[in-house]
Amino acid sequence: MKTAKIILILFGVAANIAFLYLNDKLGLFSVVLTLIFFSIASAIHLALHECGHLIGGFVSGYKLVCVQIGPITVTTDRANMVSLSIKSTRGGQCIMVPRAGKPLHFIAYNLGGVIANAAVCVAGGLILWSHSFYATLFFMELIFAGLLKVAANLIPCLIRSIPNDGYVVKLLSHNPAVQRDYAIYLSLYAALFWGENVIPSDYVYQRNAALNRDELIYYNGIQELIASAENSDSIKNESCII
Repeated sequence: MKTAKIILILFGVAANIAFLYLNDKLGLFSVVLTLIFFSIASAIHLALHECGHLIGGFVSGYKLVCVQIGPITVTTDRANMVSLSIKSTRGGQCIMVPRAGKPLHFIAYNLGGVIANAAVCVAGGLILWSHSFYATLFFMELIFAGLLKVAANLIPCLIRSIPNDGYVVKLLSHNPAVQRDYAIYLSLYAALFWGENVIPSDYVYQRNAALNRDELIYYNGIQELIASAENSDSIKNESCII
């Protein structure tokens, strides 16, 4: 995945330099403007990525726990009461929990963000060549930022021991036991997030043998959440392994 990102970055830099040069705009002002446009485009793709997860989760029948886009966090409780908070945090995440007793659908939820980013890249490409130099430059950055977002989330890999969207789908697709771990993990995470009383024995079950260590990522995550049950308030400040 690192190789793909490096290739995309080099391609993006070369494309920007060529575009500025061909338009006789290769100067400090245009370079700074390009960086500003890229930052704005990255923020747009961050928001769209989490919205894609949200839509994919609703399509899959999931219930929202929380969605964070930059400093803005929207949470719901068990009774579907919605609350909004502003925190000094960056990044984003969308945590939803599958409905109990229903088949687990995970592709739309986990790949919804990538699909949203890819759709914007395609739309940006269709209107890329505008009569305005600045509009074209912005859409170039929108496409470039989107391709980086897609590569970072679609190519299966672990980032600081946390699986990206593509890796989650890969794990869940290959082993039903991981799907069970995943559903139980999200259910336990939601219960702790909502401050509910958790009985550890309710989350103890016989786990089938794993083919590799990565297949135990959610099973081990359940054990870690159980260990933190005595201080469940802290779960609201932690990232979910999805």
